[in-house]
Amino acid sequence: MKHRINWGHQARIDVLLIRQYLSVKAGRPVARRIAGRLFSAVDQLQSMPRIGRIGARVGTRELTSVQPYIIVYRIDGDTGSLEDRLGDVEILRIWHGAQDRAPDDPPRE
Repeated sequence: MKHRINWGHQARIDVLLIRQYLSVKAGRPVARRIAGRLFSAVDQLQSMPRIGRIGARVGTRELTSVQPYIIVYRIDGDTGSLEDRLGDVEILRIWHGAQDRAPDDPPRE
């Protein structure tokens, strides 16, 4: 079963900022390559939504296959049981591993 991927507003901004930063610091080809890898990693969630580790925030998961970035997401209907009927996947944030995540930064609705 393919799960629909929904990009949250902040996650879309995160990708744009990552691409902008890398374009300046490492060049456009590198920025395009990293953004492409992030999108490919997210695409994997369509068929394997639980591939990421349990997230730092309750109800979230984290995909770390594009280091040093952490793709934070949640799955509708995921209670942790293998018998869950999983729904859509929502991409919440994309963090650089060295970024300080604000403790009061709740998952985006």
